Amino acid sequence: VLILIALAFNLIAPIFALRWTQAPFLGAFFWPRLIASSSFNPGWEAIQLGLQTGDALKAVDDVPVTSGRELFLYLRDQNVGDSVELSLERLNTQPGEVADPIVVSLSTFAPQDFLVFFWLPYGIGIFYLTMGLLVYRLRGAGHGGAAFVAFCVFGSIVTAGIFDLYTLHFLPPLWALVFPLIGAGLIHLAFVFPIRTRLARQ
Repeated sequence: VLILIALAFNLIAPIFALRWTQAPFLGAFFWPRLIASSSFNPGWEAIQLGLQTGDALKAVDDVPVTSGRELFLYLRDQNVGDSVELSLERLNTQPGEVADPIVVSLSTFAPQDFLVFFWLPYGIGIFYLTMGLLVYRLRGAGHGGAAFVAFCVFGSIVTAGIFDLYTLHFLPPLWALVFPLIGAGLIHLAFVFPIRTRLARQ
């Protein structure tokens, strides 16, 4: 079941990512609730204009936005080269206090950025999933094999979902559920490989 979930997740992730790149790029990544992410390219325009990690995006051209999906739907109707005004709540201001807006020119998301921020972690996730499938085929019935497969599956889901965490925000609930299970999988593996410890048996 875990392997099937991971396969489905890894099929959905590039579809969402490629769909997101069809809209003009605002010049920054945002976590859920549109908090500016710490992952960015210093050359992106919104970053150069002063957008900082932890700033909250409240509106674009006075249109309120609350999620990556809403932001995508708004930007999808714009054109590359258009200028949009970003209303921000700065990290170091009082809640509800809106800072001076910044005006950003929309651009296309560069292929090299897509390679770094999506394809690289996605490729790592596919590698983990492949290792999990291989071990499942060879030693899936054993305690150590099952624990290793679970760890690989969780790692694959987390790496495949990183880009969506910055963009559309469709997958964060599952991503947040799986993220701590990577550590749990490693702890479990330590208890049962190469043999189950006395504590694990108890």
